[in-house]
Amino acid sequence: MHEVHHRVKNNLQLLGSLLELQIRSSDDEKIRLALLDSQNRVSSIATLHSKLYKQSNVISIQLDQYIIELCHDISKTFTDKLFKINYSLDAVEMDVDKSIIIGLIVNEIVTNAIKHAYDGVNNPTLTIKLTQENKLITLSINDNGKGIIGDMDTLAKKSLGLKVIKSLSKQIGAELVINNDIGLAYTLQMKL
Repeated sequence: MHEVHHRVKNNLQLLGSLLELQIRSSDDEKIRLALLDSQNRVSSIATLHSKLYKQSNVISIQLDQYIIELCHDISKTFTDKLFKINYSLDAVEMDVDKSIIIGLIVNEIVTNAIKHAYDGVNNPTLTIKLTQENKLITLSINDNGKGIIGDMDTLAKKSLGLKVIKSLSKQIGAELVINNDIGLAYTLQMKL
């Protein structure tokens, strides 16, 4: 099983490299950003398979450690942006299938915050909390950015990122709440 995770990780890294070549060869900024988003999505899955390859348990992972590693990888992609991430994470062991989806959700939220939330914001900060009470897991990701200007429902129809977040949340049976009071705050609640 370790060998399978290693091969999957290598194949995903190859796909990421191909996307990188496409990014570098495109002169269109919109296309470059869309390809970068895809590359980050592939990377979030590759990170999980890399963790699985390195550990003896291939059925579950420490979600808290995965989130930290994933956010570190995402932040390396945006070297031109300055921001801070505060973590408050309970040690949560989660099955691989749900972890992949949560990784994709975290990738979307963090990437969207870095790209859109912080224009003109002093001390841009993301706060990520993960708690477990009995069998209930709560993940919240808040930015201190400018929030969404306008109607959330209209934006949700246009934004691929929000569509992905909502769709993936449903896929794992998570309740998703988005609050737009001070920056954007996403809260996911799901059962283990």
